[in-house]
Amino acid sequence: MDQVDEDRREAEDTCLVLTGELTLREAEAQHARLLGALQEQATLELDLSAVTEVDLCGLQLLLSAGSSGRRLGRPVRVRGTLPEALRAALPRAGFPVGAGTDAEALSLWMQGEKQQ
Repeated sequence: MDQVDEDRREAEDTCLVLTGELTLREAEAQHARLLGALQEQATLELDLSAVTEVDLCGLQLLLSAGSSGRRLGRPVRVRGTLPEALRAALPRAGFPVGAGTDAEALSLWMQGEKQQ
């Protein structure tokens, strides 16, 4: 394996792809995946593009992952495109309209930082 392939593999290893529901029904399974990834990775990137449904519990899981990452000194970031289900759930949960509607903004919220 050459260095480029090894670097690509390491970059992919730091990304956790969440799929399906981020809801109360799936909270235990998704929590276990997030916790496991946080314990294994120095920096955790989340790909949420395949998430199909999000409720308040799912948003809380994401924010909790960010909080746990801060406490452990392991940043959690969102990459890629946010799915419509997640963008629609944010204002219903009280996030200001227009805030957190892209991966960079959601990453800031998860890190406990406010958008400028």
